[in-house]
Amino acid sequence: MYKFIAGIAIITLSIFAYFFIFDAEDQLPPEPAFIIHSRVIQPLNNQWQFIKSSPALAHSIDQDNWKSVNLPHTWNAKDGQDGGGDYYRGTGTYRRVFTLDEKFINKKIYLHFDGATTSTKVYINGKEVGSHKGNYAAFRFDITEQVKLEQQNIVVVTVNNEVDDNVAPLSADFTFFGGLYRKVRLIASENIHFDNVNYASSGVFWAQTNITDQLAQLDISTTLINETAEPAKITVTSLLRDANNNVVSEVNEEVLLTANQSKPYSTKLSLVNPHLWHGLQDPYLYQAQTIISQGKKVVDQINQ
Repeated sequence: MYKFIAGIAIITLSIFAYFFIFDAEDQLPPEPAFIIHSRVIQPLNNQWQFIKSSPALAHSIDQDNWKSVNLPHTWNAKDGQDGGGDYYRGTGTYRRVFTLDEKFINKKIYLHFDGATTSTKVYINGKEVGSHKGNYAAFRFDITEQVKLEQQNIVVVTVNNEVDDNVAPLSADFTFFGGLYRKVRLIASENIHFDNVNYASSGVFWAQTNITDQLAQLDISTTLINETAEPAKITVTSLLRDANNNVVSEVNEEVLLTANQSKPYSTKLSLVNPHLWHGLQDPYLYQAQTIISQGKKVVDQINQ
């Protein structure tokens, strides 16, 4: 009985926290950029402005009518709680100003969304850079040509959660919370990199082809991209680390990329006597790393 009551209390608190976060109005300070290997990550979750509006008015609405919000955010935090179908389903517009410092110079720059409901259009400095339809998948756009370095940039995002016959599910027993309900960030990479716009994924795919107690065989595939005007000789390293961070299997291959080339790449890797995952009883995990390097310099790296 006590466990049941405790469980209900936890669920209630979780729901309260969920909606509290999604309807937050207090402005939080900007989040600092950080570097993972050679990539610069700039979170863009705080200091947004929001208004319910039609897309045609997205760039011309008086600032006095905008509401300060932080992400994640939904405009249905209150009217979507009662279980009915009368909550607002329409368009909301988000706007934010950001500046790119010297860390972004000579980089490829992407704007990444972890999720939005349902139809989204994104504008940088007044120009549309991309659109996305879907409720539960991440999406990402290359904005290198649209942003200005060391100057103010304006991102405008229009989101619409009306019923769309081309987007599943068409109906459900839950609320279709409209808005930028997950996090947003800028990602900057070197001009030689893995595919950064492959459905907002890591761009590197490891797949098991045969797994036994004695041997694990893995296929690794990706696309290597050289966005410079010169050919590039690179080394692609694929390796596995065990739970103690020891390298237990590794393959290195040299690849020549011509100028402005996008090149599919695949390789294989094997591991003798793998430690198999066994659910809660033995949830053992390896870490997969895929690295592009030029000489001793790492130019891109994906850890999974």
